[in-house]
Amino acid sequence: MSLNNFIPTFWANEMLTALRETHVFGQPNVANRDYQGYFKQAGDTVKINAIGGVNVGNYVKNTDITDPQELADGQTTLTIDQQKYFNFQVDDIDQAQQNPKVFSAAMREAAYALNRVTDLYLASVLQAGTPS
Repeated sequence: MSLNNFIPTFWANEMLTALRETHVFGQPNVANRDYQGYFKQAGDTVKINAIGGVNVGNYVKNTDITDPQELADGQTTLTIDQQKYFNFQVDDIDQAQQNPKVFSAAMREAAYALNRVTDLYLASVLQAGTPS
């Protein structure tokens, strides 16, 4: 005979938070997100104008400087060609009875997953554009 019925079971009030890798390529100093407000749907395109580099020369007192540089322009076309989604459900009754609350934890997980997909894509784009 066993006394297993007298061994208590406890439920933690907190969710276990997974250790996560840091997303590198989507950070503000790596990826430029200045043009996000222009896009409403997949397939939208924005043309982004740019100006080329400006040359800097050495100055020597009492000597002529070179003729002025003719500035060059450039243009980059940015098209939204990818769409991602997540889809999960938590039953209303399950949601009401859960402690800790699963929905907010699932939303954090979904946000992390979308960020990870973005970071991996940005890494592949940067790697493809970098000469070996």
